[in-house]
Amino acid sequence: MFELLIAAKLLLLAPANAVGTDRTKIEARFGQPVSIGTDMLGTRRADGTTDRVVTLDWADLRVRLYEAPDPRRVVLIGVTATKDIPGIGSAVGIGSDRGTVLRELGGPAYEDEQQIVYSLQQENAALPNDTLRLVFRDDRVVGLDWTFPLEQ
Repeated sequence: MFELLIAAKLLLLAPANAVGTDRTKIEARFGQPVSIGTDMLGTRRADGTTDRVVTLDWADLRVRLYEAPDPRRVVLIGVTATKDIPGIGSAVGIGSDRGTVLRELGGPAYEDEQQIVYSLQQENAALPNDTLRLVFRDDRVVGLDWTFPLEQ
C-alpha cells in the first residue's frame, strides 16, 4: 500500500473548505447556478421526506451535495471543475503539466494518457475511497473531479 504525499492529501481534501456544504454560502461565492438538479434517494420517511442529491451547475463548476432531512445532514459528495477554484491553494491546477502534477503530488493510484487518479484510503478498507481525478488534454490538466462517497 502506498502513502499519499501531504500535497496530494491537501488537494484531495481541499474542496471541503474551499467549497463547503452550505448551499447559501456556495451560491453567494460562485453566483446563481445555471442549473439545479435534484435526485431523490431511498425510501420515503414517515414524515414524507426523503434523502436527496442536489447538483448545482455553473459554466466551469459542478457541486454535488447529499441532503438528509432528519436529522438534518448535508455532505459534499462531489466537485468537478474546469477552472481553478479560489481557496484550493495548490501548485497543481487547470493548465498544470503532467510532470508538475507528479512532482507535486507524487505517485497516483492510477494513471493513463487521459487521467491521473489519487485515492485516499479509508481506515476501514470496506468503505469507498475519496478520490481526485485530474483530466488531461495534450498533457495539461483541463479538469479536476473530486468524489467523496458517503460513509455508511
